[in-house]
Amino acid sequence: MYKALTLNIEKNDPFKFYFGLITCFIVTIGIFLSYIHLGELKTDGSIFSAVAFKDINGGTLYVDAWENKPPAIFYLIELFLLIIPNGINAVFYLAFSSFLLTSFCLYIIILNNLKSYTTSVLFTVLAIFFTVYGNNIGDGLCTEIYGTLCILLSMVLVIVYQNRNKSVYLIASSIILGLSFWFKEPFVFVCLVLLVINLQSLKTLKSKLCYAFSIIIPSLILIALLYAQNALSGYIESIKYNISYLNLEEAISLKVKINDLYINLLYPILTATLFFSYLGYKALINKKTSQETLFQLLFFFSTCIIFGLSPHNFGHYYYPTFTLIFIVFSKIYSLYFQAYNLKLKWPLILICIYTFYQIDETQKPNWTFEIKPAVNDKFVSYLNKQRGKTLFVDYVVKGDYYIKSGLTYPSFLPVALPIHFGENPSGLKNRERIWIELSSHPPDFLITTYTNSYFSWYLPDPKFYENNYFKIDSIIPTDANILYLWKHKTNK
Repeated sequence: MYKALTLNIEKNDPFKFYFGLITCFIVTIGIFLSYIHLGELKTDGSIFSAVAFKDINGGTLYVDAWENKPPAIFYLIELFLLIIPNGINAVFYLAFSSFLLTSFCLYIIILNNLKSYTTSVLFTVLAIFFTVYGNNIGDGLCTEIYGTLCILLSMVLVIVYQNRNKSVYLIASSIILGLSFWFKEPFVFVCLVLLVINLQSLKTLKSKLCYAFSIIIPSLILIALLYAQNALSGYIESIKYNISYLNLEEAISLKVKINDLYINLLYPILTATLFFSYLGYKALINKKTSQETLFQLLFFFSTCIIFGLSPHNFGHYYYPTFTLIFIVFSKIYSLYFQAYNLKLKWPLILICIYTFYQIDETQKPNWTFEIKPAVNDKFVSYLNKQRGKTLFVDYVVKGDYYIKSGLTYPSFLPVALPIHFGENPSGLKNRERIWIELSSHPPDFLITTYTNSYFSWYLPDPKFYENNYFKIDSIIPTDANILYLWKHKTNK
């Protein structure tokens, strides 16, 4: 591994390489465990895990286990559920291993760009802080995390190919790159820019054709898998649904999004931003490096499309930009060195140290190295004994009860996000569908709060819950409103 990844690094030193890698892992684990805890899932992670769980327990993806995301995130969760039967452990270690792998990729790519162990370790640690950024990562299951990881893995495999000159690594790089937009569609823009960058670097027509055609392999495999599941038509409908979602009236302006990017990323690393902006300008006006520098700028702006397209403004939309900007910065450093044959090691070291000081003063990062065991509440303990029963959670933020209880839901979606039940044709259609499903196949158990979710305000029978269920328990969680557990009256 060392030789395959460091062949073009000056003054090769295995001790420094592995010391830097271990340092990056320690930093990643410390920050990760301060934000993500075993048994704590947020809205997106709860929904993805519930859909994946139903898909491998008698459901069909995009038919009765629906979410408007591409299938890669569900299949990945399903893989970990098959390897680790305990659902809570499965999704936690999926996130944990993904961030460790992300850290590994950042270190390798930055090292190959900066070609200095000292600056690479410092700069990668800085990148890790903004990669494992609490506001952006949620519970570690956001689709942007895995799309970005595909981009990074693809870049690492290109490095291995350049060092080993074996086509298998080139093909693997292209395949993983082509997988990125199957986690989130806007990654297709990042994918296309990186495809062009890599094609430019390849010397033979054979290698170019090999790389260009290999990128479609994940699409062929996933389409075939969806077809075999009778889920392909449902996925096509979800794509149409997402297009209509983009056409909704913009809730957050692009100006606000750019301002958030500046406040949360560019301003905290302002010195580094100005430093690399200057290097980028100098590399851009140099004939030897102008084209490559332009491609790097396009690569950066392609990541911004991911948060720019959505009518909403959630932190995880910014994850690819927060992560990949450091790859762009390190590449610009490399291009500047190539253009002017100058080394800027000490300025970069000082900039990193100063930025660490600023982060410590303003954001007060906390590290922890303890995996606390998940604690089941009495709802989970009770529902774990109800194997074969069904559950519906009528409270968006508590969809984690599905993966914790091991129960599936009779409706086409696990929780009723308001965005899917608005005053538009698709929203009205969803209201009608969920009513038919809940009334014709009522779940054995319900979990609600003191009020019902958005969709149930429009149910034809506003007393459906009260007439068909009775409350058997309640709890007051620390992170949500009071919860009620209901049981169907026919199951007394």
